[in-house]
Amino acid sequence: MIMDFYTTNLFAFVAVNTLFLILNWRRSHRNHQDDVPKKDDLQSSEGALDQLKIKFLPVYLLVNGADWLQVLLSVFWTHRRL
Repeated sequence: MIMDFYTTNLFAFVAVNTLFLILNWRRSHRNHQDDVPKKDDLQSSEGALDQLKIKFLPVYLLVNGADWLQVLLSVFWTHRRL
């Protein structure tokens, strides 16, 4: 029963973050598809924010996914010993 709760939350976490990743990629791809990046664009606050998202998002997803996996495995091993 507890495993079902954590498994459901893990799949929901992965699904929501995958959706956000796809939407963010589409938005950035659509915005930068036609225009060539200029030096001024990269130094603008929006360009810097996009670069931060691109660098930060994979690390964030990896850390949170590892945390969920650790909880899931600890619950599994705890219930297996009982």
